[in-house]
Amino acid sequence: MGRHLNRPLIAVLIVTILLSFVGCSSGPTAEDKAKEFLDHMVAQQYETMYDMLTQTSKESISKQDFIDRYSNILNGIGTGKIQYTLLTDQKEEYQDYEVIPYKIVITTNTVGDLEFRNTITVAEQEDEWKIHWDHYYIFPELTKDDTVRVSRIAPERGNILDRNGLPLATKDSTLEVGVVTGQIEDEEALLEQLSQLLEMDADSIKSKYTADWVKPDWFVPIKALSDASVELVDQLKSIPGVVLKETELRVYPLGYAFGQVVGHLGEITAEELESKKSEGYRAGDLIGRSGLEARFEDILSGKPGYEIVIMDGSGEKKQVIAKVDKEDGKDIRLTVDSAIQRTAAQALEGHVGSTLVLDPNTGEILAMASSPSYDPNLFSHGITPDQWQALQEDEDKPMLNRNIHGLYPPASSIKPLVAAMALDAGVIDKNTTVDSPDGRWQLSDRWGNYYVDRIQRPEGPVDLSGAMTWSDNIYFAQAAIKMGAQKFVGYMEKLGFGRDLPFDLNVAKSSISQNTITDGSILLADSGYGQGEILTTPLHMALTYTALINDGDMLKPILVLDDRDEGPAAQVLQEDIFTPQAAGLVRDALVDAVNRPKAFGQGAQLENVLVAGKTGTGQVGKKGNIGWFIGYAPADDPKYLVCTVIENTQSGSTSAVPVTKTIMQQLFKENN
Repeated sequence: MGRHLNRPLIAVLIVTILLSFVGCSSGPTAEDKAKEFLDHMVAQQYETMYDMLTQTSKESISKQDFIDRYSNILNGIGTGKIQYTLLTDQKEEYQDYEVIPYKIVITTNTVGDLEFRNTITVAEQEDEWKIHWDHYYIFPELTKDDTVRVSRIAPERGNILDRNGLPLATKDSTLEVGVVTGQIEDEEALLEQLSQLLEMDADSIKSKYTADWVKPDWFVPIKALSDASVELVDQLKSIPGVVLKETELRVYPLGYAFGQVVGHLGEITAEELESKKSEGYRAGDLIGRSGLEARFEDILSGKPGYEIVIMDGSGEKKQVIAKVDKEDGKDIRLTVDSAIQRTAAQALEGHVGSTLVLDPNTGEILAMASSPSYDPNLFSHGITPDQWQALQEDEDKPMLNRNIHGLYPPASSIKPLVAAMALDAGVIDKNTTVDSPDGRWQLSDRWGNYYVDRIQRPEGPVDLSGAMTWSDNIYFAQAAIKMGAQKFVGYMEKLGFGRDLPFDLNVAKSSISQNTITDGSILLADSGYGQGEILTTPLHMALTYTALINDGDMLKPILVLDDRDEGPAAQVLQEDIFTPQAAGLVRDALVDAVNRPKAFGQGAQLENVLVAGKTGTGQVGKKGNIGWFIGYAPADDPKYLVCTVIENTQSGSTSAVPVTKTIMQQLFKENN
């Protein structure tokens, strides 16, 4: 009998021989391993990447240094998304390793997309593929002793200019106090001394120089100094870790006179940074906090430039990886006239209220003042906690722009509009008279004990001129009743009540009523003379008067000039609200309301200029009345319209009229 082979033994020998030929090919390929490594880089899983390295590679760099190397560089350049493509058709195969080229695109929030080619070496080690790593895997020219430095070039913030090119928000040089953390010797002493010298909270100071972006040799700004004494400068310089340097500061030449409108800057918050990091902002940056600074942040701020550079071991620039030039912010030119703005602000001193001046032919805002006000330069120099608390707790709200955020009952200032409505609707004419011998009136006994009272005036019936001159509540209450609720509300809506007002700053929405106005109701009658539930802003009321001046067309308010030297053309917000005839009759009555003997608005008269306008006194709460005066001049060819509102006063005649007159006197004095 022949010998029989041991079949199981033969099978084992065959498998062993095959495995000796196949080697690593039975598991993941070199390409698979390269892809896995790069996938982990995309996912920022640096620890897992390190575990995939060859032993030789691990001996060249520790795990923590490897993680820090990737994290610091990729985070430092602002990496967002990473995409790659293996170029397997171009790979080079050797006895125990493969070199695989790939293309990579790193999207950053600093220099945009970084696109380059690189290679990855995958070596066979102990029957599996490992990554033979080197520093050039991050950037092709990077070596062990090199560092990657990202330089940020801050843009110049755009200026805010008045109509004549004079600065309303610009820059100036000043000393800035900062901390270099690598030079601090005694942190407790530093915080104690800085807190006292700068009048700042110690925690606030520390939070600035312990931010994530801070490096030991970086200057971290703490506070800008204004008019610092030599003694203070010497004291600050003596503190180890404190550095002073000259810097540019945002300044506001008009100060209190334009505070609420121009606004101010403040340090970006963590929440804002989260949403704006992709736009180039970083911790410590200043951002528009209120007013025009906030509204036009995107235009004024510009975009920072960046340069990503490989530095060699001696600190010399080795290679520029990418560079993006900064884009300075753009200037904004306003319709505001600095001289008129100062005049308006000075006229308001000592009052709680607002005044604005506009060109009734174009809708351009020439001045917009509110009192009390605040100085935005406080924020530029570093407002103290006590100063901030005082602003917040002041019951007169100095940070409130009353022209656009103050909501008031229009009182008798609405009567010219009601007259125009009633004339347009045909329910009155200029000769329509009303008499109320006992000084009170009610539509019927359905009103119970409620009556509309008129202000004391000469006895006898009054026509449109007399009703406007002596502000007869009964005349305008009856006009509203005659129109009916539907027409009254319809006219008010055409005038913009209950709608958002288009403007370069947010404006509080005027409202007609909280309750439904019905025919013959007390609410309709009261609304006819500006009480009821109507609430409006001074800006809105000023604009409604442009409809009277422009034959029924109400203009859109303009605060920012376009690029044309002659300025913007008038833009009609709502046309044909009233007929030109109705508007003309009301204009005649407004001349009488200032110039007729014993007129309530006679205090607004000027010596050589004919003024037209209407007073108003709104009854609100226990602190006093709301005084209005809306006037324009010259009455036959208006150049200026002034709207003034004074809080906590006796009447519009005693408070708002003198403020308006002061402004108009200066306007026509300067313009002959």
